[in-house]
Amino acid sequence: MAYLMKTRKLRLEEAFDYIKQRRSLISPNFGFMGQLLQYESEILSSTPSPPVTSCKREAASFFAEELTLGKNFEGSCFAFPTSVLSSVP
Repeated sequence: MAYLMKTRKLRLEEAFDYIKQRRSLISPNFGFMGQLLQYESEILSSTPSPPVTSCKREAASFFAEELTLGKNFEGSCFAFPTSVLSSVP
């Protein structure tokens, strides 16, 4: 996903959807998605982003809320809810 974000100038949600269309069963883990959220903010802005550990905590809290509410999750291990990405600056 990071490769697509960098080479095709895609946001994380777009890169995720691009891959999902070609391989419907993808399930990136929370830590990886947190790193990708941070990477997205780095490539979209010129200001430095917070450390990865901070981003992991933020991503985990987003996912915890989504899991608690039972939103957008399929029967497979994990389906990334695109609503999480709408809050990324």
